[in-house]
Amino acid sequence: KTEIGILIADVAGHGVSAAIIMGMVKLAFKMHKEFANNPATLLEKMNETLFGIAGKGYVTAGYCYINLEKREITFSSAGHPALILLQSRSTDFKELQPKGAILGAFPKIKCSNEVSAIKLGDKILLYTDGILEVRKDPNSTIFYGEERFMDFIQKNNRLIGQDFLGSIIRDVKTYR
Repeated sequence: KTEIGILIADVAGHGVSAAIIMGMVKLAFKMHKEFANNPATLLEKMNETLFGIAGKGYVTAGYCYINLEKREITFSSAGHPALILLQSRSTDFKELQPKGAILGAFPKIKCSNEVSAIKLGDKILLYTDGILEVRKDPNSTIFYGEERFMDFIQKNNRLIGQDFLGSIIRDVKTYR
């Protein structure tokens, strides 16, 4: 295969109600998979399905479509943090952060696609805001935060695969 789509979503809250809402998100995704090669349209259609049935469940989502033949990635967001594209031949990274409203809160949303070229060896990082909101300690108002996260990514960009992911997890745990 030369194409792949990846959905990441985050529901506010925890427990049974959040799990039920996430199940609805998965179902909405499957219902509209014919739009898999157009992330913005896919998220807009998912929103139409989720509006009115997700209750007060705050849902953010990001969807990326990778076309290896064209060597490009297309990303759209519904209130979700940026996709980070770590370029293999440098310590630079690129953030793809198209605008889009959260899923299920409004009858219609407008999402946009952001397209970027990719090369062999590039890394794609999708994450939720949960990593940014890790507190130094339970009573602290100081968070791990976006700036620390981006600094860490840039300094450790040369690591590959599990080493890269493991280093992020260790840094967050050390911070906490």
